[in-house]
Amino acid sequence: MKNTESPLPLLAIFDMLEEMTEYVQQAGFDALNAEELNRQQKRSRRVCSAFGAVRRYTRQHPEGMPMSSLAHLMHMTPSAATHMADAMARQGLITRHPSQADRRSVLVELTEESARNAEKVEAGRLAAVQKLRNCITSQEQATIERILGKMAKALPKH
Repeated sequence: MKNTESPLPLLAIFDMLEEMTEYVQQAGFDALNAEELNRQQKRSRRVCSAFGAVRRYTRQHPEGMPMSSLAHLMHMTPSAATHMADAMARQGLITRHPSQADRRSVLVELTEESARNAEKVEAGRLAAVQKLRNCITSQEQATIERILGKMAKALPKH
């Protein structure tokens, strides 16, 4: 049965989810940059997000991440993702190579330094999630997981 109540309270819930997401992302960014204060160039939040996106994807697909998938996950146009990847490659943060399965596709992988940075970002994000999780019961967590899982299944597939 569909909910016919006003969507405004639901929008407030999604605003809270967005605020928590920003908190977790910032924690990852802070974890990476805390150890790099002496470097001239700090990593941007977008680059930190790219580390995480490539790391998560390549755990399941060790051959590399297609540029099209990176663009999609980063909510960027393919051209913008290519410019970002070019800059990251010039800085030695990623490598790019043609796909063995589809020569038209370019795959990206993290360098060893970037993989270490991705681990720092992930650890910072995990600590932030744990801090948020500690303020709810395990039963409340299970309820949230069930509800968000149900809503995530309703998202359109790309």
